[in-house]
Formats: sequence, structure tokens, C-alpha cells
Amino acid sequence: MSATCGCCAGVHSETPRTVENRPGLSAISYRAGDHGAFKRSMLAALRRTKIGTRDDDDFSIALLDSWAMTADVLSFYQERIANESYLRTAGERLSVLELARLIGYELAPGVAATVWLAFIVDDAPGAPGRVRIDAGSRVQSVPGQDEEPQAFEVSTALDARAEWNELTVRLTKTFLPTETSFYFPGTETNISVGDGLLFLAGGVAKAVRRVTSVAPDFDNDRTRVTWQEDAGDTIDEVWPFRVQAPLFGYNAPDPTLIELSPVVTPDWDYKFANNVLNLDGAHPQIEVNSLVAVTAPGVTSIFRTADKVSQTALMAYAISGKATAVTISGAAPDDFDAAVYRTVTVFAAPESIGAAEAPDPSNTSKLQLELDRVLVNTFEKDHLVLVQGLSKTTNAIETEPALIASVSTANSHTTLHFAKALQHAYVRASVRIFGNIAVATHGESVREVLGSGDASVPFQRFRLGHKPLTYVPASWEPNGAGTTLSIFVNDIRWTEVPSLYGHGPSERIYITRRDDDGRTTVQFGDGVEGSRLPSGSSNVRAIYRKGLGLDGNVDAGKITLLLSRPLGLSEVSNPLPATGGDVAQVLADARKNAPRTVLTLDRVVSLLDYQTYASSFAGIAKASATSTLVRNEKQVFLTVAGPGGATFGAKDPTLYSLRNSLVGHGKPYLPLRILPYQPVKFTLIAFVGIADDHVPEIVLPLVRKAVEAAFSFDAREFGDAVDLSDVVKVIHSVDGVVSVDVDALDIEPHTGRRERITARLAEQDQNGKLIPAQILTLGSYQIEQVKP
Repeated sequence: MSATCGCCAGVHSETPRTVENRPGLSAISYRAGDHGAFKRSMLAALRRTKIGTRDDDDFSIALLDSWAMTADVLSFYQERIANESYLRTAGERLSVLELARLIGYELAPGVAATVWLAFIVDDAPGAPGRVRIDAGSRVQSVPGQDEEPQAFEVSTALDARAEWNELTVRLTKTFLPTETSFYFPGTETNISVGDGLLFLAGGVAKAVRRVTSVAPDFDNDRTRVTWQEDAGDTIDEVWPFRVQAPLFGYNAPDPTLIELSPVVTPDWDYKFANNVLNLDGAHPQIEVNSLVAVTAPGVTSIFRTADKVSQTALMAYAISGKATAVTISGAAPDDFDAAVYRTVTVFAAPESIGAAEAPDPSNTSKLQLELDRVLVNTFEKDHLVLVQGLSKTTNAIETEPALIASVSTANSHTTLHFAKALQHAYVRASVRIFGNIAVATHGESVREVLGSGDASVPFQRFRLGHKPLTYVPASWEPNGAGTTLSIFVNDIRWTEVPSLYGHGPSERIYITRRDDDGRTTVQFGDGVEGSRLPSGSSNVRAIYRKGLGLDGNVDAGKITLLLSRPLGLSEVSNPLPATGGDVAQVLADARKNAPRTVLTLDRVVSLLDYQTYASSFAGIAKASATSTLVRNEKQVFLTVAGPGGATFGAKDPTLYSLRNSLVGHGKPYLPLRILPYQPVKFTLIAFVGIADDHVPEIVLPLVRKAVEAAFSFDAREFGDAVDLSDVVKVIHSVDGVVSVDVDALDIEPHTGRRERITARLAEQDQNGKLIPAQILTLGSYQIEQVKP
């Protein structure tokens, strides 16, 4: 043969190729060969035949070429089948689901948001004052712009009372005797500056002070009176004196200025004769056996009057006028001699007008709250209330749930004692306590006839008419989501199971499956694994709820519509936002979460187990677990984040459900602390140079999109830092970018330029306080084209 005839082409077999794939690939190579390799291998086999041509238009070569094409197609689909056999590389939804089911994993269906509702019962005269709010009662949010109304239903029944609508705490305190002020009831006390005050302890007079200021408090119907010197620490009563008078003759002229006969000597010796106090003027208010205080500069004495008080007219000291003679008990003191006579002031006719409570400027206690009233109908143990007020810690309005441990009543006030300390100490005047609280979850009830059973049909299926099927938080489920679906056949409830496998032919069971569109299909048994449906007309019906996901995470104050309004119920609100709503998992979630089920096997032992279990729990997007010591006792410290970076309140129902589930599937006596993560934002200002052959209006949006995706919550983990080089790399990855100039990279609200921004992992400070981990994500940013 000629060297150019081509008969030597394909002298070596190239198929089947050796398949080698490194770990971690998103797609594997599994082809025995492609069209060219198969054709060359078959041409090589022609060496053992007498066929010498290699021309493609030859019938034999054309036949080989067609079989090479067939082998190419078969090997292509063989490779696709091989990829569908591994969780990491599978692209078909069914493949991923079936592979995950081999280890008992199902895509989580999403979960409904949970919210605490505060109900207001009509307290108008004649209203019942008590309302039964049944489980399933419906409320709805008021949508904002571009929002849809979201329906919620009460999870557990509530016996609401008008008395519990909105409670306030005691704003006052009992008078403290060591203070230099006092509150009298009313605003018309007839007390003036300079009047005398009598201080008593156990009914015994102890001290006298002069009033230095009088301030009526019209808002609280009381009057604040002050004095200068502390009256002592045993005082329990304060009485104002109604009479303030000098002694008769206090204004007499100086005898040395009066001309008298040489034989007359004036007897103007100021003194107390027979313990009689002659008060200037008539004072009929003074009663027998009342207290009298005789005062002079630097001297104060208190006497009890004798059995004589009289009104009289005196002429002495070269003057005359009306006087009140008061005979005091006991001898007159030596201090009151002629030298001080003119300066003596007598306080008399003290009157007990009661006491008003003083304002209490202290912050509220975290363990208990004293109400400003007595509750006629007190709360039972474990009754849930919401406490709202201005926190002294955060200087913001905070709202938190609290469980009642006990209730006590004393001194005309009821005190609520809490099972656990509140998170905040509040400014007293700002506190409001909502007592009619019920837990509600997102979703709306549906009753539906699915169809007719047919005993001749194995694995009979029905599709629910509404989507998505609602799943509510459930701590008893490993994934934290419990179904609301109930199936009744001939009015008998059947039971949902994860799989029909292993069940007997007479068991009334069914399974559910969800498609890509979020619709749920119910499948029954075949009479071997699970019972077949009995024949009947419209005998298969379903009761369930529809609605779940992120739309249910409405803001505080949005749920205000009562769709169910029993008599006497007037209002509803949500002082706290609805939280915990999450969408159904997608295939990417299955690839990430399915292997975790093998790690935990629905039991929690190690720190990694706690982290893995929590991150797979409904309503939890990310979790980080560390070990800490509290009072020399080891405990697990979990930091968690919600879907899309949502944060939780310290007593959020999702965290409560997660805790209960971890206790049930882990070590029940191991101390566990769960705290919401701390979101941290960084600011970015960058200018990019764009190639001349690219359109800036196209490149810039792509740059912004790439930066947003690279530094979004989904792309970040706890404690991840952001380096300047990371930002530059992301921007340069966009086609058309030729240069990057970063002007600002810093923690918000700062706008400095840092080479590296760090985020904190969970830790314990020197005082033993647990500090949650941080996730650093993109905040405000500006990315523009460099000016030419």
C-alpha cells in the first residue's frame, strides 16, 4: 500500500479510556470514549482484516462511523447516569431526592413563622370582660407597599380578660424617713413656705422642721413639700401645723424709749408665767391635748398642752390686744428666757392629712414587677406575658416574653414573679405588660375533599389543592418542622409515615411528596406495604393549612386585623415581629445537609453534632458551636442565625423549639446556651477601570452583582474576615474590568481604608459573659467607573 493511502490510521485501540476523578469535583468524567476515540479504536481493529481502505465514503468505514456515533451517545448518557449516582454531582431533582432517602434524608419543607399576639378585650361598661379565643382563631397582617397580607392562626386556646389587656407597674414608693421631702395627697393642702411640720414615730413627736418649698403635682394629685434638715430615720408620719404664732408682746416697744413717772418702774420682764404661753392673736383651732411646738433660733421644744386653752384680751408691755392662752404640760425650759422671747414662734394645731407615695426613680427588677394595682383575677403559673419598655441597657424600646412563676399581693399591689430573669431592666414609667398573649403561626386552614378511594388501585395518589402545605415549628421532629396535614378516610384518621417500606398490609398509613412547584402529593399503600384505600365516593378528605416561608416574617405591629372576632374581643397586635419562617430546601441544600444526617443520626453528642443539628433545624440558617466554662462547669454555647441573616430575640420561639429538640436528642443534663449571632456590616467605596471595548453600563451592574453575591450572608460564615485583596479579586473577576481602586473599606459607619476587617468568633469575656459570634457582610457601598 502507498504511504498515503491512510490504511495505517488508527493502529492503536483508545477505548475504553481509564477513568480517574479527583475528590470534590462538581461533575465526574465517566465516558469510555467519544466519537473519535471509538472510531479510531475500530479502525485499529481492521488491521486483522483484509479491508485496506480508510475512506469515510466507503460503506465499511461509514458503518464503523455510525457505530462510533452510537457508542458516543451511549457513553454520554452512561456518564450522565454515573453523575446522577452521586449526591455531589447529581443534577436531576429525583436523583438527589432518591440518593438522600437512602440515608433517611428528605428536603426540609420549610416552616411557618411564629409570632406572639397580644389581644385586647373590650372593657367598656356592660362588656363581658372575658373572652375565649379558640385555637385556630384567625388574624391577618396589614400589608405595606409591594407586600401581600399574611394570615396567622392561634396555636393554643386563650382565656382572655379585660383586666389583663395592658398592665402598668407601680411608679411610686412609700415615703422614706431619711429624705428631706414628702408628698401630701391633693394639691390644695394649705401649706405654705415657712409653715411648721411635725414628725412622729409610732405616734410620738420627734422633730419639727420649717417648709422650704411647696410644689403641687396636678398630674398625680399630690403636693411635694421639702425642708432642709433630715428629720431622722425612724419617722413614719408627717403632720403640718395649722397655727403659726409669736408670743404676745413680741412687737412691744422698747421700754427704754417710753417716758414714765419717776416713781413708776416698768415690769416688762418677758417670761412664762405658770407655764402659760400667751400667743399673739386669737387661734380657736388649737385644741386641748394637742401638740404644741415652741421654737426659737437654734432651739426647738415640743410640749403637750394641758387641759386649758382660752381666748383672752391682754394689756401689757404698753400694748393691748387679743391673745390665746395655752397652758403647757411640764415646766417651761430655761432656754426660753427674756433674751429670746421676741423671737419665739409657736406651732400648734397639727393636722394629719395622710401621705401620698413618692415617685420611684429606680429601674425595674429583672426578677419581678410590682403592678400599680391589685389583680382581681391573677395569672396562673406558667402564664405567658410580654414585657415592653425602654431598656436601660440598650436605650431602646425592647419587648420580651416572660413566664409567670408566681403571683403575690401586698399593700394594695400585685407582684408578678418570673420563672427566669428578664433580659432587661427598664425605665419604670415606660413599662407595659401585655397579659392576653397567645402563640400563633403563619398559615390558613383548609378543608378539602381529595377524592374517592378505589381498592383496585395500588399506591393511589391525590394532590392537595393548595400550596404550600404549612409546616409549623416542632421540637420533637429532628428537622424542627411538623406537618399540619391530617388525612381522613371514611372519617377515620390515617397516619403519615416517612416511607411505606416495612409496614404491614393493614396499616392505615400514607406518605407525602413535594414537587418542584411546591405542591404536595399524598400516596397510599398497595395492600402489601400499607393498606389500600377502601372504595367509596368522596371518602378521602384532608384538613391542613397553607402558607409558610419568609413572607410570614412580618414586622412588629403589622398584625392588626381580626378575621375571627368572638364577642367582646376588640383588638389584636404583635408587639414582637414574627420570626422563624423559612422556605423549603432546594437541591443545593440537600447536597449540603444530607451528609449531616449521617453525622448525627438524630442524636447529638459532640460539639460538631450540636452545630450540625442546629444548622439543619427548621428556621435556622447557620450555627456555630463552642465549649465554655461557667462556674467551672462545661457547657455548650451555640450561636445561630436565621434565614437571610435574620436575628432572633433571646427568647424567640424558634430558639425555644431548638433548645427543646437538642435536649430531647442530646445530653439532657448538659448545660446549653443559645444566643443569636451579631451581624456586622462593612462599607465599600471602589472605582473600577473598564476596558475600552466594553460598555460601562453593562460592566458596572455585573461588578456590583458580583460583590453583593461574594459578601452576602449566604456566602459568609461565622468569623470570616474580609481582606482588601478579596474585594479586588472579586471585582477583577468580572470581564471588562482592567483596574480597581478601593477608597474605603471599613466597619460601618466608618469610611477608612483598611487592609483587613475581622469578625469575632464566639467567646467568653474576662467576666464570664458569653459573647456570640459575628458574621461580616456587605453594607452600604459605592462602585463607580474611574473618571477618564
